[in-house]
Amino acid sequence: MNGSILASWGIMRLLLVFLAGCNVLAAPSDLVDKVRDARVRMHKRFEASERMQQAIALGHLEQARSEARLIDQLKEPDALPAWREHIDRIREAARKVSTAEDTVAAARSSAFLGRQCARCHEAGATRVAFAKLPDGKPTTQMASHGWAAARMWEGLIGPDDNRWLLGARQLADAKITITAEDGSLGIADDASRVKLLAKRAVKLQTQDERSLLYGDLLATCAHCHFVIRD
Repeated sequence: MNGSILASWGIMRLLLVFLAGCNVLAAPSDLVDKVRDARVRMHKRFEASERMQQAIALGHLEQARSEARLIDQLKEPDALPAWREHIDRIREAARKVSTAEDTVAAARSSAFLGRQCARCHEAGATRVAFAKLPDGKPTTQMASHGWAAARMWEGLIGPDDNRWLLGARQLADAKITITAEDGSLGIADDASRVKLLAKRAVKLQTQDERSLLYGDLLATCAHCHFVIRD
């Protein structure tokens, strides 16, 4: 899940309101430095969240916990109280991931974290600009699954309908031909569930519904990869 948030007027506007309220002219002289530092922390959150998604999807629980702890440690000391509430909710969600006992719990808490990010963006009436996608899509199965999940994650936290639908449709159409000699492993069930969830994702309209589905999707990917690796 590679990508980064681009600098945009929407993000800069959010940070200005986030730190100084609407009366920017009355802000302290170090506002520029505070905006810069807040922007750096925002990028760190996003990058850590991407790594967290990858770790959960691959069944690497301890790595996911580590990334979640990093998100929890990123405070916003200069934020206005109303905005600090959003950061507190994000940190709380990250804390749940960092203490999750299994990948299912981590996946669902991670999706809840993504929803809290989106709520902050929605409160600031901000449209997040993500890095432009390269031409072409991954050709291998696993790479295409990861690419699709990354777009869905961006769509969730943006929030961005286009990114969500791009990822969901890619995953719904993707080949999932994982097989195992022993059917008792349940891998075929995981593959079928991923396809089913992806098709449902295309039809969902609200961010709350998408958040719940994404948690289930990530947990399913984690179970499949965990079983295959073991």
